[in-house]
Amino acid sequence: GITKEHQRHVRFFGQVGFVAKGVVYGIIGGLTIATATHAPSPAGTENNASPQGAFILIGSADAVGIPLLIVMAVGLLFYIIWRFWEAITGQGADATFSSPKNFFKYRLSPFVSGCVYTAYLFYIIFVAIKNRAEDKDSDPSSGCFPSCWNTSTIGRIGLGFIGVAFLIATLTQLIPALTGAFRHELRLSRCKRWVRYLVRTAGHIGFLARAGVFLCVAVLVIRSISDDVDQDHFTVGASINQLATTSAGKFCLWLLGLGLIVYSLFAISNSYFKYFPTRP
Repeated sequence: GITKEHQRHVRFFGQVGFVAKGVVYGIIGGLTIATATHAPSPAGTENNASPQGAFILIGSADAVGIPLLIVMAVGLLFYIIWRFWEAITGQGADATFSSPKNFFKYRLSPFVSGCVYTAYLFYIIFVAIKNRAEDKDSDPSSGCFPSCWNTSTIGRIGLGFIGVAFLIATLTQLIPALTGAFRHELRLSRCKRWVRYLVRTAGHIGFLARAGVFLCVAVLVIRSISDDVDQDHFTVGASINQLATTSAGKFCLWLLGLGLIVYSLFAISNSYFKYFPTRP
């Protein structure tokens, strides 16, 4: 685990990182609602409710876009450091768990999370460079994934594995959403009852919304094995757009967007209430 002399640093990285993470999810939630209402959006963010869409939106702010991207990049860098630091040390491992369970939960899971946010960090740098060059109208598309993978047997097998991975990710979000397993990670025992209720309720709703996003991605990837799907938006944005074709789907988008905004507030509150480093 993390040594006592480094705990203060880990706490700082984690607290700042969670604020940045919360801001990203809040913007994604807003973009999701914008997708449901067909609200006008800046270039590159229309029907693009994804982390990349969030960074494009931040960068589109005149005069302050690049400074805001730099602040966001620093915040996510701190989150990445926290995730990798805990992954490398196995912080939070429980002696009552089996070795495979400890490895999956306290080493592999934070490592994968750190890798994902590292990719986001590089995309922020890309957006900042593009905006610096005043090339804001260039195509921000992520390419042909996942449709271009279905042209070969190996590609379809890969899509199957990715689809299953997102189904597993959906399950990992449903478990805390339904059981409240996240509660032991929060310092709420000395808070007033209404504060505990608000934070815990936000956690349940937020994790459920994240499960909804992962499920949408899983469905998109699995569909792409046999059918061509949206290639004009990033994978998360394209997966959410699947719901925008019917009235019932748009209603679900409203719920999903509001849920992501609630998760945003929950993540930001974690910067104060969450134990850093992670407790066993």
